[in-house]
Amino acid sequence: MPRRLVRSIPVALLGLSLLVGPTGEVRAQGEPPVCQITRDKTAGPSPVRLGDPVTVRLDLAGRCPKREIKADVVLVIDRSRSMVDNGKLDAAMAAATTFVDTVDPQLVHVGLVAFDAVVEELSYLSDDRAALKRAIAGITWGLGTNLVDSLEAGRRMVTSAGARPDAKPVLVFLTDGRHRVQQPPLSDIYRVIARMQADGVTAYAIGLGNDVEAPILRQIAGDPARYAFSPGPAELEQIFLGIAGRIEASVLFETVTVEDILPANMRYEVGSAQPPAVWDARGRSLTWTLSQVPEAGIGLSFRVFPTEPGQHPTNVEARARFRDGFDQPGEVVFPVPIVEVLPGEPGSGCVCRITRLKAPQPAIDLALANPDRIWGWNRLLDEGKPGSPPWPEPGYDAPPNPRRTCLDIWNRGIPYHPLFNSVVWRAGCTEGPAGP
Repeated sequence: MPRRLVRSIPVALLGLSLLVGPTGEVRAQGEPPVCQITRDKTAGPSPVRLGDPVTVRLDLAGRCPKREIKADVVLVIDRSRSMVDNGKLDAAMAAATTFVDTVDPQLVHVGLVAFDAVVEELSYLSDDRAALKRAIAGITWGLGTNLVDSLEAGRRMVTSAGARPDAKPVLVFLTDGRHRVQQPPLSDIYRVIARMQADGVTAYAIGLGNDVEAPILRQIAGDPARYAFSPGPAELEQIFLGIAGRIEASVLFETVTVEDILPANMRYEVGSAQPPAVWDARGRSLTWTLSQVPEAGIGLSFRVFPTEPGQHPTNVEARARFRDGFDQPGEVVFPVPIVEVLPGEPGSGCVCRITRLKAPQPAIDLALANPDRIWGWNRLLDEGKPGSPPWPEPGYDAPPNPRRTCLDIWNRGIPYHPLFNSVVWRAGCTEGPAGP
């Protein structure tokens, strides 16, 4: 673990080889650097009325020590006849020039491939900005579109003898059209993609306009976050700038898995998790699996419905297991937010769907205003079993047993009466609350 110097010590006398960081951190030489991680978890509103939703948010952020990231980048640019229309080729050339001017040539070397039916390698990997810009300026249009051979040429260049062994191989593929040659067939592109992935190439794909093979481009990218759709030429420069930023930026997490386990008295609203998560109803857990999370961090959220009044935690446990930007393993545990749940007010409580459909609103208002007159209110759904987990006996497996707080009608054949003498109300249902 990192230690901090608390007084001046002659390092040479210690007989150790040490590195002293800019903040005073001391670590043994060869010990890998680590990223500093911050986490938070909140829930609101609080207090909340029974039957109303609570939004739970988990935040992960931090910073990693600055590092120099080397990359070899090959730009593969479509120069087919359709690229001339609406200034698309001019915009692509301008965006490629901006890319070359933006990246640090000491860290990022760039190569250039242009294609129509024929593929041409215009510049091998180089740190010579002037030569690269001359090559870009020399692109001229031709007939046809060969997606297969152009992708293969980019793959070969970024993995050739000119590539640096300590640099990350990156390919940026731009096209405005579909595969237009008979040989090779488009189906051959899947073998190229497989070879590219086996070589460890990180690919970005850009579809310009509406006549593109979007599914193919997404497969080239390999990750939805690395596929960009450009409606027209005006957006290309910002797309190329964004790619340049991602190539040179540090990441906070290479991979991270966040798991949040919910208590029995917090009903998860299925599908509410953002970004989408895997919901395990049996284990009452939400799981997110993410990769390449930037230093800006990420926020996760979902909604729950409390099912009983009182002060309650929104989760049993939530933790993140990760490999940070330096591929070092780690784990953080989130705090546990508490929300205050108030009994439902008239018209705002937890009411079963069938009750909403069959009972007039004044009857529902009267019942919610007098919960002590509702049969089963705040009693366990199954009074012969324990309440919320953990269960008292090891290995005892049973479904959650929440307290009854949602209104239902016991005998739906008896007409409604506001004084409850011709209908029996009860609390507890499995359908969940309905909106007003």
